[in-house]
Amino acid sequence: MTKTPLIMPDAPFLKEHNEDGQLFSPSAERNLGPIIKQLANHVPAQGTALEIASGTGQHVATLAKRFPRVNWQPSDIALDRLRSIEAWRKTVRLDNLLPALQLNAAGKWDDHLTDLKLIYVVNLFHLISEKDAVAVLKGMSDSLGNDGRVFIYGPFKEHEQYRSEGDARFDSNLTAQDPEIGYKDVAWMWRQMKDSGLGRVEQVEMPANNLSLVSQKIVESPV
Repeated sequence: MTKTPLIMPDAPFLKEHNEDGQLFSPSAERNLGPIIKQLANHVPAQGTALEIASGTGQHVATLAKRFPRVNWQPSDIALDRLRSIEAWRKTVRLDNLLPALQLNAAGKWDDHLTDLKLIYVVNLFHLISEKDAVAVLKGMSDSLGNDGRVFIYGPFKEHEQYRSEGDARFDSNLTAQDPEIGYKDVAWMWRQMKDSGLGRVEQVEMPANNLSLVSQKIVESPV
């Protein structure tokens, strides 16, 4: 994962709600509605769903309310984000929202993260290197149950072209901070998922030139 914190466009608008460190991101709030509408098609009837890079914790707190039969496991690598997730967890007081887990998804995954029914990640892959992206996808595949799915949301290139001028400006800002990170081409993402053992389910256009990519663990048929 990226070693130094990136300066993101929404950083000046992050608001701390209380002394517990609960953060609120306006951009996270804006994209939540469309994401939930699409994600609802892939949330399991029961089991455990892992959110990678939970950030402020706003999304996972809402998801735990919306899908109460699923146990939601938030995670992040940054201590300030883990603190915010815990603050949101205390606010919503839901038994199916598990304590936040410190996880570097490009490194070694916790041994208990097995047989996951869903792995959910928003706005991560443009913020990490290709090497880390491959490692994250491999970790996802290894931790999914046989019927588990991956839901990825974020900005991507298509045919090595930016989908908007705003995307080009944003990616330029990111790579100026760290040349190893930046937008991934969506075809590259599908190839890496296939190589990691994740089969394509669907690709859906989302607001603000984003995409949702849904894949499912490839299970070998018995001979």
